[in-house]
Amino acid sequence: MSCIVTITNTDELARSLDRYLQCFLATGIESYYMTYRNSALSGPMVRNADLFILELLRRDDIGYRAEAIPVAEKFSAAAKRVLIVSGAAQATVVNSPAYWDLAALDPLHQRVRGLLGQPPLSPLDMAHMREVFREYCRPAVDHHAQAPQHTSSG
Repeated sequence: MSCIVTITNTDELARSLDRYLQCFLATGIESYYMTYRNSALSGPMVRNADLFILELLRRDDIGYRAEAIPVAEKFSAAAKRVLIVSGAAQATVVNSPAYWDLAALDPLHQRVRGLLGQPPLSPLDMAHMREVFREYCRPAVDHHAQAPQHTSSG
């Protein structure tokens, strides 16, 4: 049985992708979904996952950030399969089995089946995606950083 974990920016998309996978890959999969903000990811879940499906962009206080790229790099370095999904219609530019969007020539469920049937991709594959989406590759907003202190004399 294959275990698929989907992480997106919104609960609605995570739930929709999970339902789609259940419909097309109903037998032989166990699936979980969550959002980047409300991640329920645990050590055992990471160890047992055969594929992580990650939404490319996440909206934060500054704008859109390619949240999936650093997450995918970490999972790839740990020899985990990753699929980044997006509404960006850049599949022909990215040209990677680890990236899927509406411009891809194959349906999502075929891409998932293909990834499950092959070894995890190299972290080098993520380097190309980082380059293609470089304008969205920035550090996350740090809500824990302290504001500069101001003192006045006089």
